[in-house]
Amino acid sequence: MKKRFGIVVAVLALAATNSALSAQMTGNPVYATTFGTGFTLAPEYARCTSNCGGTDINPTFVGVRALLGLPVIQVGLGVGQFDPDVSVGTVDADKEITFQGSLGFKVFGGPLVPVSLSVHTGVGVLKTGSATDPVLGGEFKDVTVPLALSLSINVPTPGFSIDPWIAPRLQISRKTAEGFALTNPVSGTDLEFGLSAGVNGGLPMGLGFHAAIDLRRQAGFTDLNPLATDQSVVVFGFGIHYTFRLPNAPMVPGI
Repeated sequence: MKKRFGIVVAVLALAATNSALSAQMTGNPVYATTFGTGFTLAPEYARCTSNCGGTDINPTFVGVRALLGLPVIQVGLGVGQFDPDVSVGTVDADKEITFQGSLGFKVFGGPLVPVSLSVHTGVGVLKTGSATDPVLGGEFKDVTVPLALSLSINVPTPGFSIDPWIAPRLQISRKTAEGFALTNPVSGTDLEFGLSAGVNGGLPMGLGFHAAIDLRRQAGFTDLNPLATDQSVVVFGFGIHYTFRLPNAPMVPGI
């Protein structure tokens, strides 16, 4: 019974952590849609720095995004590993794989206009455990959909591009728990507010860097954890990227 209680407590802690870090890929900032013409690969790292689901809990993310940028549209896919940094006694939460898809459209801006306005949406999915898991005995699933408006500015610099950006968003988050000694599956859907801001830099050859900070006011998943409360979560992330030029397309640094 004590072991079972410890597992349930660990699952509650894991659910709180996942809820706190639901972005597009769990644990990674929601990056703005900025338009580099070509195919971009972007390995990334992120770490939660505030209100991460508990005391001394600092989950991390390592992953990669692949982006296809055209003049007015950007399509992306991503995969990463989320480490919730949760343990209760001898019960450690496993590292989990998280996925995302994204789609962005340019509303305003062009090669001769330094200001660009874009809209961005996508979906991110994280699943922990399974209903038949002999250890955890349950499944926690988190699906998030951001709806963002991003504003970026190209700072004129010779031989190098600097693009600071900011992207407020609404975020739909659907959390579901099944098993875990619950009588029936529980679920909850929240509409939350988030804000991310960052900078992209790039060379004409296609190599660049990017960094972002993500702040989100998220609702506690009280259906699973009665002690959960609303809180503001802060995640910092960075990465490098390389854009492969498309045939007959001009090279635009950035992602």
